[in-house]
Amino acid sequence: MWRFILIILFLTTVLVGCQKKVVTNSKIGHFEDKCNLEYVGKKELALDERTSVMVEYLQYINDSVNNIISFINYPTNMIYMYDYSNGLLVDTIRYDKEGNNGVGEVQGYYFLNSDSIFVYQYGSSVIHLTNCKGEILWTKALFENFKRKEKMMYPDPYLMTNNPMKYVDGNLILNGFISGETSYETKENRPVTMLYNIDESSLEFLNHYPIQYVEYNWGGGLTHRLPYTGLDNKGNLLISFPADHNLWRCNLISNRTDSLYAGSEMIEYIKPYATSKEEVSIMDEYRVFEWYMNTPSYEGVFYDKYRELYYRIARLPDTNYKIGNRGNNKPIIIIVLDSQLHYLGEEILPPAKEGNYRINNCFVSKDGLNIQVLTDDEDKLIFEQYKVVINEN
Repeated sequence: MWRFILIILFLTTVLVGCQKKVVTNSKIGHFEDKCNLEYVGKKELALDERTSVMVEYLQYINDSVNNIISFINYPTNMIYMYDYSNGLLVDTIRYDKEGNNGVGEVQGYYFLNSDSIFVYQYGSSVIHLTNCKGEILWTKALFENFKRKEKMMYPDPYLMTNNPMKYVDGNLILNGFISGETSYETKENRPVTMLYNIDESSLEFLNHYPIQYVEYNWGGGLTHRLPYTGLDNKGNLLISFPADHNLWRCNLISNRTDSLYAGSEMIEYIKPYATSKEEVSIMDEYRVFEWYMNTPSYEGVFYDKYRELYYRIARLPDTNYKIGNRGNNKPIIIIVLDSQLHYLGEEILPPAKEGNYRINNCFVSKDGLNIQVLTDDEDKLIFEQYKVVINEN
């Protein structure tokens, strides 16, 4: 009898221990789904022979002067600018990689106006202010006047369409990460946001990883360590961590940070990588990617200023994935939040009308959410467009 009881106690302890090593979505079933996605059309941009469809950094510029889709063409180190209305190329900005006017290989940029374009080269910790002729107006080293603190793990900016550079009231906002997993990580020593004041040449770090990143191993790389970010017109920097059901909101005006539920009804829990941080040495990148492909995750967050909505991307496991498969075919969920970041609903994105989605390359226009699709046509950059329909009943 005692042997039986001991076995039950042992199994219970093991099960409880296993249950703790997941990030549980405790709010499943608490909300009503009021949303539908409606396909509304597509946007096509004709590419020249020097331009690849594999765009990694895009900025949609829609203000009182411009209505432009711009993106980096990495092979030529040029920014291409297309008229959103007709899809025609209207301008290019070429950057030298070396020499007196060299900016290196541009990973990302922020177009403020034709005389103020901030560009960044990955790993350089340097920002260049340029104009529309590609001329450098000034260069600033981000860490020049910053005193590093002991035991801090400072991020390198890593710019993508869904993790862009932003400019707000004289400050540049860059988000990124430092790779790797370590038991030295705490709730206060591994920030992800850099706030750089241009006039004062001062640097401030904000927004640390949620507690589950301190406790568990998340592979150490892009799949779960890269924060996905967006900015709304209320001064809120929004951060979507891949292993968090909540969305983090950092108000750059009040300097207040909080988190709000923005999880998916289809994601019950997120399980970390198999080994603990104490066991980490060199992780097998193929095994880490296999774990990512078999694990639900959250990705980009986009603000829709035309409808006062927010869209958060979630991805479900790819049940057909095998090591060596190319591409990312994890099913895509669009989670919709209202103007106050309250959950409105969600929907699995239906298969693309043609080709496959590149969900990391999205932007919001007056027509809706624009999502790049890869097709057999390499002469066009193609976006399928969806709008959200709110069911009031």
